[in-house]
Amino acid sequence: MKADAGKSPDLLSIFIVDDHTMVRRGLRRILESVEQIRIVGEAGAGLEAVTFVAAIKPDLVLMDISLPGISGIEATRRICQQVPKIAVLMLSMHAEDQYIEQSLAAGARGYLSKDADVRDLIGAVFAVARGEYCVPDSSHLASLPAPPGTLDPFARQMISLVCAEHGNPGITEHPSQPSRDPAQAWAGRWLEERRRNHGTT
Repeated sequence: MKADAGKSPDLLSIFIVDDHTMVRRGLRRILESVEQIRIVGEAGAGLEAVTFVAAIKPDLVLMDISLPGISGIEATRRICQQVPKIAVLMLSMHAEDQYIEQSLAAGARGYLSKDADVRDLIGAVFAVARGEYCVPDSSHLASLPAPPGTLDPFARQMISLVCAEHGNPGITEHPSQPSRDPAQAWAGRWLEERRRNHGTT
């Protein structure tokens, strides 16, 4: 396990769980390219992840399913029991419905294929951090409670595009946001909501 320095209130703290070192390094490099994201730790096994996430309490856990010892789904269940408000985004090579449904039942808010591109990954990260559910097929959300809060039309459009894995370069083409980088748009809206929730500006 690798743990980094403490969290900052204006940064989205993420803990990465994957049994492949190179995958963890690649994810770290991708996510740290967004200035509003801070990686606060890594783990290569399920039980290790449960122990350190409970201690560190990051904002979000990026979780693989196939792990040594307990699975990522079981690790998610235990983590969500110990840290109820945490966001978990599953990142897996498994595309079968059973894995998506089991992950959501365990407490995950999102499920993304490892084939997803970088923009989809970053968009999904900020979507689940805001309390939204993000899955490949919205039918999996039928039995889940509505996430807290409401989003404006622009944010909902971005969620729809990202979660449907559209590759439209015009994802940020909106009258009020004509040229913003997609990652910065997501990060800015996440930070605005976080500050509102904490009573800061």
